[in-house]
Amino acid sequence: MADILPVELWWKILEFLPGKDLCNVALVCSYFRRLTEEPALWTWVKINRDKIEENGIDQLLSNHRLTKVKEIDISYLDLTNENNDNLRKVVEHFQKIRMRYSNVTEAQKEAILKTAMTSKVLQDLDLDSVALNDMHRDLVAKALVGRSTVGL
Repeated sequence: MADILPVELWWKILEFLPGKDLCNVALVCSYFRRLTEEPALWTWVKINRDKIEENGIDQLLSNHRLTKVKEIDISYLDLTNENNDNLRKVVEHFQKIRMRYSNVTEAQKEAILKTAMTSKVLQDLDLDSVALNDMHRDLVAKALVGRSTVGL
């Protein structure tokens, strides 16, 4: 019954659903679950910080549905137990990153800044209230130059 419409038409219909409703559609049947696997349906979704805190960045990065999401807000999270590679992947993947008041180690800050220096996609980086005074000023400057928006 559900497959009476072409997949592309279903995607057009599903584009109008809020994230929570899209999740519910995925639970209806296996056909709808496969339909909702399309990453383009999830590009605008706001990633739940509680889920990141609960499950870690690794699970977020491995979720196929979220491969086209462009923004992430990991503000106020304690990221000290996160793998540096995962933080590098976040900087490489997302266009807009908010890390306001996030708790990160010196090694993590260095990894984030070094990756930001070479990132081709990163446009906005908000590091408001993340202490950068222990980082070399040239590293900070090179990481932030060329960004559309910077928060310090």
